[in-house]
Amino acid sequence: MDRSLGTIERHWWRLGLSVAANSIWIANVDGPLPEDILRQALAITQRAHPLLSVRIDSTQGEPKFVTDPHADAPVRVIHRTYEDTWIPEAHAELNKPVPPDKAPLFRVVFVKGDSRSDIIINFHHVIVDGSGALVFRDLLSFCGQLLQGAHPTVQNPGLPPLIDHRIPKQYRGMINTRRIVDFLKKRITKRTRILRQLPQKEPDYPLEKRITRFILHSLSREETQRLLEVCRNHKTTFYGATAAAFLLAANRQVQLREGEHLALSNAISLRSYLEPPLGDEICCCAVGGILTSHSVAGTTDFWDLAVSIRADLRDAIDRGELFYPGFLLRRIFLRLARSQERFIRTLSKGTKSALMYSSIGVFRIPTEYGGLRLRSLITFPSLHVCKVIGLLTTTFDGVAHFDFLYPDPVIERSVAEYVADNAMAILREKISRG
Repeated sequence: MDRSLGTIERHWWRLGLSVAANSIWIANVDGPLPEDILRQALAITQRAHPLLSVRIDSTQGEPKFVTDPHADAPVRVIHRTYEDTWIPEAHAELNKPVPPDKAPLFRVVFVKGDSRSDIIINFHHVIVDGSGALVFRDLLSFCGQLLQGAHPTVQNPGLPPLIDHRIPKQYRGMINTRRIVDFLKKRITKRTRILRQLPQKEPDYPLEKRITRFILHSLSREETQRLLEVCRNHKTTFYGATAAAFLLAANRQVQLREGEHLALSNAISLRSYLEPPLGDEICCCAVGGILTSHSVAGTTDFWDLAVSIRADLRDAIDRGELFYPGFLLRRIFLRLARSQERFIRTLSKGTKSALMYSSIGVFRIPTEYGGLRLRSLITFPSLHVCKVIGLLTTTFDGVAHFDFLYPDPVIERSVAEYVADNAMAILREKISRG
């Protein structure tokens, strides 16, 4: 089963030709898990999700997914010697490219312990976005069944659909005068604003040599629940509150002057906005299509900012900005930047954003899998191409995780830690005050 790459897939494929374009997932699992059981479960999971058995063939010019039925998942096993054994392994995987021309487009590190293990899967971003949680749901389900002596059977559903064919019809065409005029007016307005950047140590450091580093934070289950409650009370969302804390923390670092703004790039999944919407298909359809700019100060009211962020995003989505210009401009860029050198050179210049935020939301998957218990599930992507501090939030089993990312040495760790620590302190202050 073969098919051509869509616009978003083509973007990640092109990026992955030069740097790591990875999506790292880490599952912490309670219960004894033999290596042979994991390997068997991986093979069954690949049969259930054909995109886990493909490579990308571009020998004929047009890149396409090519299925390799014999593409066994590579598994590297290490011994779990302490609680955070997985952290250096995840960091190494985050910065190690997955070759796009070899199947499968992922690899596994099994941090094996006697009663608790960590499973790290490094996906090429071309095949997975937030749907990586579905891979772990099925993988652990098959592990549990095998441990109980069952023999799981699956049907091959075929490769997932081409996202381009599910874009709402009104956004497929390039010629739409009203949207072009509205978009240009908005861009002109934004360019008249002064957009501040975070301090950059080496802004021109080659993209191919940058390293993505991460800083991990989380709220307790009680704090997470309380944050959701106070967000509802103030008529905003988890996203709005987290973005507000992120912006205010960044402002503590840069100290905006009058007339200056911080730009926030909001990476949004297209899944629920497609026609028809995507269900449990494993694929990549995340797009950073909405840029918002904010004038913040030490006196800015937190909840007013959180409410305005929610309203700005909702208005932008209602205007179709996920697809126009976000999706269509990416398609145009891929056509114009035909050479890989030009593609990378353009991306390495970065954007006007100081911050990038994506919330995958709640992982609605089980915790129990026939003798195994999934204690936590977190994820974060490579961030080589951006000169920003990134934040990805997820919630699993009632616990919210905050994964801050930054490109080293473009941004120093002290700057990223300052922003991350202050963002979490601001959130906890709002949780305690209500």
